[in-house]
Amino acid sequence: MLASAATELPPGDLVVPNQYINFTKNRTGTFSGDGMVSHVSLAVPASQELINETKKIAQKVSFACHFDKVSLVVEGPHFSTK
Repeated sequence: MLASAATELPPGDLVVPNQYINFTKNRTGTFSGDGMVSHVSLAVPASQELINETKKIAQKVSFACHFDKVSLVVEGPHFSTK
């Protein structure tokens, strides 16, 4: 059984995602400008080296840190939580 985000990831904890899902539709889907269109591959969107360094630092802090999570971005109000 999956834990809910409300119990597994309480407010005040640090979450370092390693995957991203973007279900927004009313935002610009690209970056750059002046006729240039750029897209970022999300196959491996996070630097493993940066995540590893963050894990080292996280061992020294007094709050909980969570890794290997997915950041899901949607336009509300669906998927809202309490």
